[in-house]
Amino acid sequence: MLLDASRILAGCPRLAAWPEGLVVARALERALAATCPRTLVARALASLDLGPRCAVLAMGKAASAMAAGAAGALDGRIVCGLVVAKHAPEALPPPFACVVGDHPVPGPASLAAGRAVVDFVEGLAPDLPLVVAISGGTSSLAVAPKAGLDPKTLAEASRRALSAGLDIGRTNALRMRLDRLKGGGLARLAGRRTVVGLVLSDVPGHDAAFVGSGPLSPPPPVPLERIASDARALGLPPSVTRLLARPSEPPPKVPLLVLADPHTAAHAAAEVLEDAGFRTIVDATAVEGVARDVGGRLARAPRSPGRTARVAAGETTVRVEGAGIGGRNTELALAAALALAEGPKETTRDRRVVAFATDGEDGTAPSAGGIADARLAADLRAAGIDPTDALARNDSYSALAAAGAALHTGPTGTNVADLILVLDGGAGH
Repeated sequence: MLLDASRILAGCPRLAAWPEGLVVARALERALAATCPRTLVARALASLDLGPRCAVLAMGKAASAMAAGAAGALDGRIVCGLVVAKHAPEALPPPFACVVGDHPVPGPASLAAGRAVVDFVEGLAPDLPLVVAISGGTSSLAVAPKAGLDPKTLAEASRRALSAGLDIGRTNALRMRLDRLKGGGLARLAGRRTVVGLVLSDVPGHDAAFVGSGPLSPPPPVPLERIASDARALGLPPSVTRLLARPSEPPPKVPLLVLADPHTAAHAAAEVLEDAGFRTIVDATAVEGVARDVGGRLARAPRSPGRTARVAAGETTVRVEGAGIGGRNTELALAAALALAEGPKETTRDRRVVAFATDGEDGTAPSAGGIADARLAADLRAAGIDPTDALARNDSYSALAAAGAALHTGPTGTNVADLILVLDGGAGH
């Protein structure tokens, strides 16, 4: 269920207290509405001729909403359907069944989901068209290790890549070559049947091949030596390196429709901020890198004259060195708070930073991210919390939550990566 501004404010007391808090909440609300999976899938399928009967497979964090959109648009023509999700939905339209996988690291439930996907596709009649709806999270939720690879090794490869802060592109490059569903594997499994892919992208730039590790797309041309080097650096066993060296058969070509991506959300949020009187800049480059480094950089960025809002999208990474509770967005926000507290007043006095996971979930934190302003670090210290120590222990969520600066939304039903807002000038300037 997508959120409205009032529920966003209710989930973050510090945001509600900001002079521009309502504007920020409305910007996030607009971003979620612009990337609503149910609406986007229904609109896309209304323009396609799939005949009187078809099958639908929906995978990822937005799978349930995408399945609901397909059911509405196809009006009883779906003869069988499967949803692979992170959370079991309260209800699914017939004839969909649902399996729940593990995320962000694949586990036993992900293996069971992968088997369910293989069985579902292999059991379809050869002449039955297949609609595949893909959203972020698919990489972990359904896995099917290639022959000769221990499932535990596949899970360990994902865990080590994520814990080491390897960016999502390099992580998925490994996954694509170790999993029979990824890197075009699902397209190979579907064979010669008619297949249409609908992609809700959590990757900036409309590169659908990376979403869910590309079940319908061939792996991008990344040098195998670089991938093997990552595997060695992560300490993965020789069985992984041998698999990486094996050539893959090119998958059949499958048409992909990209429904929305992170820039869709960024531009929607920017429209609200522009209407509220901010001079708005949408950053065309993806937000990427280590979360705490990005947070500090955004907080210290040169100030533009007047009321300015910078809007960016992407996904940072976290180096896990402690046992605290947090995620990439809470780390980014807490690092920004420290930098704002230490920066020159002419730059930081009324700067606000918002880091928001559009799926409503951020690492191990029970939040969608967090917010920062120049007073946050001092407020934490006054409450007996050392923000520097919290950041070092990867306990960013606990610190932000204590100051009412964590963004609690719950799952939103969509997933187009993260939105980052940097506001200068406030509501009263």
